Amino acid sequence: MGSEELLVVSLVVIAAALYGYKAAQRLRRRDRQLADQLVKYADLNQVRCDLEGQLQRLERATNGALDGLWDYEPATGAVWYSDQFKRLVGLEPEHFDDFKPYLDSFANLLHPQDKDETFAAVEAHLQRDATYDVDYRLRMPNGSYRWFRARGQAVRDENGTPVRMSGSITDIDDQHTAESRLDLATKSARIGLWDWDVPSGQTYFNDTFYTMLGYEPGELPMCLDTWKDIAHPDDLDSAMQDIEAHLENRTRIYINEHRLRKKDGSWLWVRDIGEVVERHASGEPKRMIGVHVDIDAIKQAGEALVEAREAAEAASHAKSEFLANMSHEIRTPMTAILGYADLLQSEGGFASDPEQAADAVRTIRGNANHLLAIINDILDMSKIEAGRMTVESLATNPAQIVEEVVSLLRPRAAGKGVDLRIRYDGTIPEHIHSDPTRLRQILLNLTGNAIKFTEVGSVTIAVSCQRDEQQLTFRVIDTGIGLTEQQRDAIAKFDSFTQADTSTTRKFGGTGLGLKISNAFAQILGGGIHITSEEGRGSTFTVSIGTGDLDGVAMLNPEALPQRTRGEFPKPQPKKSSNALVGVRILLAEDGPDNQKLISFLLRRAGAEVTIADNGRIAAEAIENAAPEDLPHIVLMDMQMPELDGYSATRRLRSAGCTLPIVALTAHAMDGDRAKCLDAGCDDFLSKPIDKVKLIETCARRAGCPQTA
Repeated sequence: MGSEELLVVSLVVIAAALYGYKAAQRLRRRDRQLADQLVKYADLNQVRCDLEGQLQRLERATNGALDGLWDYEPATGAVWYSDQFKRLVGLEPEHFDDFKPYLDSFANLLHPQDKDETFAAVEAHLQRDATYDVDYRLRMPNGSYRWFRARGQAVRDENGTPVRMSGSITDIDDQHTAESRLDLATKSARIGLWDWDVPSGQTYFNDTFYTMLGYEPGELPMCLDTWKDIAHPDDLDSAMQDIEAHLENRTRIYINEHRLRKKDGSWLWVRDIGEVVERHASGEPKRMIGVHVDIDAIKQAGEALVEAREAAEAASHAKSEFLANMSHEIRTPMTAILGYADLLQSEGGFASDPEQAADAVRTIRGNANHLLAIINDILDMSKIEAGRMTVESLATNPAQIVEEVVSLLRPRAAGKGVDLRIRYDGTIPEHIHSDPTRLRQILLNLTGNAIKFTEVGSVTIAVSCQRDEQQLTFRVIDTGIGLTEQQRDAIAKFDSFTQADTSTTRKFGGTGLGLKISNAFAQILGGGIHITSEEGRGSTFTVSIGTGDLDGVAMLNPEALPQRTRGEFPKPQPKKSSNALVGVRILLAEDGPDNQKLISFLLRRAGAEVTIADNGRIAAEAIENAAPEDLPHIVLMDMQMPELDGYSATRRLRSAGCTLPIVALTAHAMDGDRAKCLDAGCDDFLSKPIDKVKLIETCARRAGCPQTA
């Protein structure tokens, strides 16, 4: 082989070697890359295994904790749910993938009432990083809803843009139900809950705390100062002292009753009960919880009970004093009546002296009239308290009423040296529509009282009219002893049996019913009574009554009004009763011997023929057995008799077809008693004591006598 061939072979060998080397290099590099890739693959596999293990552990942890996990990508809307999430909403994991995309399916799961609040909370967290912690209801496969609490946190890029949001849900249905029941219980029982962080002063109030005070939940700041601001100033110190005592461990429990200001400004009584439940190691209080219990109704009931008891005691005391006064008022005239009657009857008495006898009769009559006035007051009071008092509305001359009152009371005033006057302040209507009897009774009572309590000076009745208001005013002004402020206030209540002086040493008599009756009459007549007084200088009792329509009514000037303030006011003369009943046959059914004698005497003196029946049975039999020509023209029937009373006797006669006029005689004088007699079949009604003039006139009218026809 030549040198050239050897050179060629050498170059080939060298080239092959170089190629082999380079190939080997390439293989080694590829092997290293494969090896690196294998290492990386092994690392990723490990990571994957680690991640799967972590996810499994997290899943097991969340399953054990009963929380469901979710992960949401706002950009894509993609969402991941853990298996526990799926189970919490009532679906097995393998069936959950059938749901629509997140937003749509989740919106369908949400209760309609919770959608707006939930999505607003998500948006607020993503846009403003507000805390995402919201309670909502999710629909179960069976259509029912359960309560869940969702919490979440957004992950943001370097620009702050949220790239995902992850969180959990917790089933709180049982807790929410329990809380709802507690809320309902505290709301219905009106119990406000509070939880006080003592060091900071922050205080939690439940919704009922607010609503029981008229606020919306959360309307007031949740801090101790809120409670201090609404506590009643008079109660706050006491409450704070009790709180401090408990905080210092000097009391087992804190309890205090105080008032809290409601939103409308009124006050609500609460019983505040609390207890320290946490303390620092040093013993300093850390947390205190308690309740505000609404006791307003209990307080009001207690106050009403106290007021009722005080009122009952006052009423009992007033009635006891009234009975004592009434006993005095009745026994005093009875003493005179019985004493003078005894003097008229006894030997050596007044019987032999006509002048003394006449004086004794006048005394007996005066005291008897006083007793009758007391009885009438009691009857009027009974009617008023029963709500059965009625009044008439007649054309009434107010000036004439005033002058009649002055004429009747002038002798009494003159006997005490008291000047009794009338004053007209402005024009007075010629007539009003009112009840003249009740108006006269009011003015007689007030003017009589004024005279009684005036020793020196005058009593004036001042009359004025407020035409636009359709009111007539009578002011009874005296210069007497007057009243203290306490006496005036007591009398101005117009309670029954109330007098300014109720002591046994009182100087002035009376039953204490007059003012009550007068005020009741004034109110029924469209007004009332107002009292002003100054001790030692006199009193003014102002009576107002309604006038009725005054259109077209003449208004009289004071100069044109008669001023008959001296002497007796002319009284209508009763019709002569002698011979008014000539030829009239009267059957008198009366069981009282004294009344038989008195009534039959009055009737016979008027010319009547009187037959007496001792009870209702005898009266009925007498009429049933009488021949037509012997029947009485009229029957006077007492309503309370033995064997057969007047009601039963009248019904018996009416049932038998008797059409004779029957006039009831009764000591019962209430409005209902009259109606009761008329319902039994009576034609008319006469009350006892008998008014002889009215007795004769009624019998004559019912018998059809020409003298009164």
